[in-house]
Amino acid sequence: MINDTRPEIFRGHLEECLEHLNKILAALSPHKKQRAKAIREAIAVFCGVVPESVGNWLQEKGHQPHGESFFKLICCLDRLGFRVIELENMRRVRRNFAELIGFSILTNEQASKLIGFSDRSSLFRILHGKSETGKMKLQLMFEIWKENKPRLDEKRDGALEDIFNELFNPRKKILGSPQTELTLEPERLSASYQPKAIIILMQGLLALFDSDKGSLIEKEITDLQTHSQTVSRLTTHLINLRSRLSSSDKPKEEVNDN
Repeated sequence: MINDTRPEIFRGHLEECLEHLNKILAALSPHKKQRAKAIREAIAVFCGVVPESVGNWLQEKGHQPHGESFFKLICCLDRLGFRVIELENMRRVRRNFAELIGFSILTNEQASKLIGFSDRSSLFRILHGKSETGKMKLQLMFEIWKENKPRLDEKRDGALEDIFNELFNPRKKILGSPQTELTLEPERLSASYQPKAIIILMQGLLALFDSDKGSLIEKEITDLQTHSQTVSRLTTHLINLRSRLSSSDKPKEEVNDN
């Protein structure tokens, strides 16, 4: 999984993420409707399509892009704070390589040719996990990604920053969210204190859940459902932390497609 510190707005399959984004844009106040149009146009530029195509993706269920546009769209949504399950479930090497297409480092033709496929659909099936491939091609994907990683990081870091800030601001309510959440401002915590704070909070949660009081009754579970996004975001951060800790001892050059 690619480490990303951007807060999560929503998690779901591509169709669900598009539906949620469409609700967010539709909920903008009338004087911000022009901003919603600008957001759709920016997504269209990122994906290399006309704005009408983005409108169709957002408003028509089952109307999703294929091929190169698919990878561009899921990478676009990822940069906007959406955790698209189709992207999250990709194996490591395949996701890294797919992002080269998604962030327009390589075209689908270039990517297929570099890997040795005459048929673009063969590469897409492998990236989707619908077909397997040999270790040599996985190694080649890894090497191509490694060579292009500086450009990819540069493009990823600056991609859609303005739109992301429009959709999510850690000091404000999340647009489209049913509740206002109390949020901490990470920059107020010193770098030396952050790890200690994380450990203290995790130890407190663990002690609570390990105790008898940690067994929640049905009513308490129901009450917590309104904060499901908070639970989901915390789970994501803990999974990322565990992944980073477990992989810290692995050789950096190792090709790991899991």
